[in-house]
Amino acid sequence: GCEIGATHVSVLLTDMQGRRLGWHDQPFPVRDNPQGTVDLIIATANRLLETIPRGKDALLSMGVAVPSPIQSEDPDVLSDVIIPSWTGFEGFAHLSSYFGVPVHVDNDANLGALAETWWGVGSSARDFLFIKYGYGIGAGYILDGQVYRGRRGSAGEFGHMPVNPAGPMCVCGLRGCLVTEIGGKALVDQATSLLEKAPTSLLNHVPLSLSAIEAAALDGDAVALSLLSEAFDKLGLALAGWINLMNPEMIVIGGSLTKAGDLMVQRIQAVLNQCSLITSAPAVTIKTSELGPHVIAIGAATLALK
Repeated sequence: GCEIGATHVSVLLTDMQGRRLGWHDQPFPVRDNPQGTVDLIIATANRLLETIPRGKDALLSMGVAVPSPIQSEDPDVLSDVIIPSWTGFEGFAHLSSYFGVPVHVDNDANLGALAETWWGVGSSARDFLFIKYGYGIGAGYILDGQVYRGRRGSAGEFGHMPVNPAGPMCVCGLRGCLVTEIGGKALVDQATSLLEKAPTSLLNHVPLSLSAIEAAALDGDAVALSLLSEAFDKLGLALAGWINLMNPEMIVIGGSLTKAGDLMVQRIQAVLNQCSLITSAPAVTIKTSELGPHVIAIGAATLALK
């Protein structure tokens, strides 16, 4: 199972029962380097396959999670709006040819939802929403036990919900998308600005990143706590609209910020209690994923198994 993130590549090796046999994650400029991304997947997969009997000959199938809507009839075509450098690049066909196995491709948040359905906390629900929250924001919706993709595979583009018409331009071409307000880059930029007036913040003593903000918040840092609290409030407001519309029984949140799970769940629940229909809010359970940083790659491997 391969996860192509906005800024990293992860590869997970599993057996036919979904047991994890090997894992590697590496930062990489995915958005601007499609050929390098596929080359990295091949090199990483080969290293993992060398650790098992029969090596490459034991591989049966591959799944790939991508940060783009996918149309089932043409899965090698990614969005030329969200990741324009990948336009016309047929890298997944090359993966299939190189390894001699089928390669199945889907949106990353959809595969996070699939992983939760098979192996995670979502396995007890027929209708639930999976939120992938990190540098990007996406959603996978399980409707009656199946991933709901919409007419052209664009269902669940939660991060590109416009929430501030006067906000900054997003890579998708819209202005003021949720991801431009509370996505990873936005939080790092906001932290940079706040630190000018907060010389005692823990964030002044570490390289600034999303994980650093999360760690500082868990240590009680006022700047980090303020940033994440406001972000989770805005996330809760966006989720309130989804709950009023779709009335799911569960929301599962995965991605880079799940270590701040208690703070996240408390802030979101408070907003939902204020902004959701009185019949909807009590009916939804909010949980953080227990599959950790592997969740999207697990979903990609699950797609291959499925």
